[in-house]
Amino acid sequence: MIIFSSVSPWWIIPCLLLGVAYAWLLYRNSNSLNTNLRKFLAVVRALAVAFIAFLLLAPLIKTVSRTVEKPLIIIAQDNSSSILLSKDVERYKAGLTKDLEGLSKKLSGKFEVKTYLFGDKITEGAAVDYSAKRTDFGQLFDELNSRYANRNVGAIIITSDGLYNRGPNPAYQKLNFNASVFTIALGDTTPKRDLLVSSVDYNKIAYLGNTFRITINIAANGFPNQKTRLTVSNGGKVLSLKEIQINADDFRQSISVDLEADKAGTQQYIISVQPLQNEITTKNNTQRIFVDVLDARQKVLVLADSPHPDLGAIKQSLENNKNYDVTTELAEKAGVLKFGDYSLIILHQLPSSDAASSGVVSKVVASGVPIWYILGNQTYIDLFNRAQNSAVVNNFRNSYNESQPVFQGDFFQFTLSEAAQKQFAGYPPLNTPFAKFTLKNLTGTLLTQQIGTVKTGEPLLSFSDNNGLKTGYLFGEGLWRWRLADFQTNGNHEAFNEFLTKTVQYLTAREDKRKFRVTQPKKIFDENESILFNAELYNDSYEPVNDPEVTVVVKNKEGKNYNFSFSKTDKAYFLNAGVLPVGDYTYTAKTKLGSKEQSFSGAFIINALNVEELQTTADHQLLFNLAKNNGGEMVYPNQLNKLEELITNKETIKTITFEDKKLDELINLKWLFGLIITLLAIEWFIRKRNGDY
Repeated sequence: MIIFSSVSPWWIIPCLLLGVAYAWLLYRNSNSLNTNLRKFLAVVRALAVAFIAFLLLAPLIKTVSRTVEKPLIIIAQDNSSSILLSKDVERYKAGLTKDLEGLSKKLSGKFEVKTYLFGDKITEGAAVDYSAKRTDFGQLFDELNSRYANRNVGAIIITSDGLYNRGPNPAYQKLNFNASVFTIALGDTTPKRDLLVSSVDYNKIAYLGNTFRITINIAANGFPNQKTRLTVSNGGKVLSLKEIQINADDFRQSISVDLEADKAGTQQYIISVQPLQNEITTKNNTQRIFVDVLDARQKVLVLADSPHPDLGAIKQSLENNKNYDVTTELAEKAGVLKFGDYSLIILHQLPSSDAASSGVVSKVVASGVPIWYILGNQTYIDLFNRAQNSAVVNNFRNSYNESQPVFQGDFFQFTLSEAAQKQFAGYPPLNTPFAKFTLKNLTGTLLTQQIGTVKTGEPLLSFSDNNGLKTGYLFGEGLWRWRLADFQTNGNHEAFNEFLTKTVQYLTAREDKRKFRVTQPKKIFDENESILFNAELYNDSYEPVNDPEVTVVVKNKEGKNYNFSFSKTDKAYFLNAGVLPVGDYTYTAKTKLGSKEQSFSGAFIINALNVEELQTTADHQLLFNLAKNNGGEMVYPNQLNKLEELITNKETIKTITFEDKKLDELINLKWLFGLIITLLAIEWFIRKRNGDY
């Protein structure tokens, strides 16, 4: 259709008249051509001129294209292993697969059909084998919403037993398109005779030497008045054994077991109940949990000039946390100590005026261990200034002040609870040198001094960092008073213990200075998860580089090796090792920086999943609600013909026709340009041939 945007269509007539007038003027006196040829050439010239004039009117051409889209029918089959627990599983494997193929062929005549498998992942067009270790309806709906948000989706057919163990409740899932959901109910809703460890509640991290609790939830159906045994074992050793009396047909019980974290590393604990006769499956009688037992115990040495109440206060508070092993010793007996064996050395009023103490402090500084200096009346200030290079006590005239602590809100190296922060205002003063304090390499000041009502701003507790070696400075003695004040106010030592523990934690925490590091997002992977690695490599200036190649050898317990090479990212390395068999693995990654070999070793575990066996009774109510909430119906496998009829007769499932309207300038049509050239060429050729030029 031709339309005009700025002029009237009646302008076509003047264009034709212009063409006729031009042809008449050109050929009215031409005597070299016969009459018929002259008339023909006049018509050709008139048409060419009329076309050119017509194009000057800038006409538009409107085109309309129509696209017909059939309704899309999506068939999604549950491929999870819970289907295998149904008594009709053999019929599902053979008959249902063929019936669904037949349904797909019948629907293909009127509709477009897509088939999917879902479980722990979404697969298009694959054959069902009921091998998925998890069921996630949410992932299915997210995938369909992403792919078909703007498509004419008529219906979604879901075959499932209604059991899911990952993602949101499918009955409340929302679609981004108006489609009916039909469900085909598989499985058996009759409760089956089964005994299982339904779940285990536990913390995934424990500390060496501590006791931690796990709560085991036992369930049984169909075994009233029977007994079983619950065992918890680690490394083949039974840690707990309990008799369980099943006193109901539908039995539930939670049992708490306290375990001792006596070995560092990732520990596997096997929780199992003794199988009973005629269980539908024994796979769910056992669960494995993994706990990271961290050897976070730090050895702390409190080295003092002489006995002092502070020493007992520090020791008692730190030993309240089992992660600290505290040794208290006088400087005169320090000759037999190996300072490098400690994570932190607290020097209480050292160096003192005793000549031997100066040598002890020199050895402590040379050991490279973090130090916390606590100054007091016995500290020899001149020796202290010379013993270390981060703090200087200036203008000291051998006098002391009573200084109360003032908490600094701009300290961010570690965080204290609000209760611990408020407690500083009620603590009694410490005995501090009357002097000026200068600090180098300062990382933060937690407390400053208040003398009487005057906040002097002089540091009371500060920290420095010299090339990664942290040092603390408490410019006062009398911590024991703080501990007693905390108990007097609160009836416990929690605020003081928190302050002391976090101070020690900060001083003992060291940065990883290794030039080659390999990390994983976690140490325990499920059997269907990809094993991921990240690696970082640093040069002598600790700048990230990734020019050298990085390889890794992964080895299982049987000694089988898996060799991989890392891919390079922007400034690091990445490896997706894919899915590996269940088991315990170690790995060694290697690279070469310059002429020096670099290596990094670690371990991880791939855990077998049995979550599909934790529920053995099909949930058809969920499938009914899912269909009802989305305008469909639930049917059974023997009702597939009814399902075809329901979809075919559904009024909302219709073919959609899309019209695409387009406006374009007529002058852009290349064939029209060719037509004008052709007309003029014909005219020129005939006139040339007949000598009219």
